Amino acid sequence: MSGRLRDLFQRLSPTPTVSLPARPPSQAHTVPSSFLHFTDAAWVTVDSGFPSSSTGSTTNRVTVLTWNVWFSERAQDLRHSALLNRVLDPALGVDIACFQEVTAAFWDILRAHPSIRSDWIISDWSQQANKNWYGTAMIIRRAWLAARGPGPALDVECTIHPYHKTVLARQLLVAQLSRNGVPLLTVATTHLEHPADSDTRKGQMFIALNFFQPDVPTVWCGDTNVYSYDELFPMLENGFVDTLRAACTDAFKADDTSPETLYTTMPTRGITYPHSKSPRRIDHVLARHAVILAAGQVGKERIPNSEEYPSDHIGVYAVLQLPSS
Repeated sequence: MSGRLRDLFQRLSPTPTVSLPARPPSQAHTVPSSFLHFTDAAWVTVDSGFPSSSTGSTTNRVTVLTWNVWFSERAQDLRHSALLNRVLDPALGVDIACFQEVTAAFWDILRAHPSIRSDWIISDWSQQANKNWYGTAMIIRRAWLAARGPGPALDVECTIHPYHKTVLARQLLVAQLSRNGVPLLTVATTHLEHPADSDTRKGQMFIALNFFQPDVPTVWCGDTNVYSYDELFPMLENGFVDTLRAACTDAFKADDTSPETLYTTMPTRGITYPHSKSPRRIDHVLARHAVILAAGQVGKERIPNSEEYPSDHIGVYAVLQLPSS
């Protein structure tokens, strides 16, 4: 590995943004979407901002989680309910959760969950269902939105950015939080193409990089399907930090930065349900312009009183400190 790349992997703070070539509009366009909240016994579109709390504590911290929920019908209701209950566990403290391989079955459980109805807003997965039978979804805790400091209402915009050369209608799902038109945080989740060559996945990363505003705190997370840690270079070379590696220094040794080690340490696939490939780390939470306070994994244990696991992937979360708004 070159000295430049070694230095890159050892940094735990953002690097300067590299200028990126513009992509043709036909390959990177924006589709308006929406968040939903439950009111009057129905899920309806969020059409106005979220008022900030005038009393109580405020926070510039956010805990973001990503988890591929697995489309398999195997013990589906049991697994999905257990996974969702783990995400909603107050001890974990998740504020924003992103899911991949969301099917109609998971969507139904998500919308019916009492805590989701009372405490969260959810992205409108039904819009994606018109294109493919599975996709991505995001939920945001309403109390966290209210605790983002005093001032005008917080606006949350949801958009979809379809990928080109995708056989499963995959896309980038984005939430942008702003106040008075000033962007505060961008969170994006993805499920990169598989099977496909690395250039296809890199092209999908560049769609995200071309959309992101360079000076706004941003989280990019999801199931990357990479076959080598090297494939993440477009993100890492543009200031994004691997939160799990940055926080879990006992697991990731500073003197071993080989792509193979970084790909297989703390794997997220191949350690619950059997898989033909060796365990590997393909699920990531990458962050830019945020201080990484902690990071970890969830979903390694079997569901209580069962031989099943929540998913064939391990969930990954990061606790971040954002700039004061």
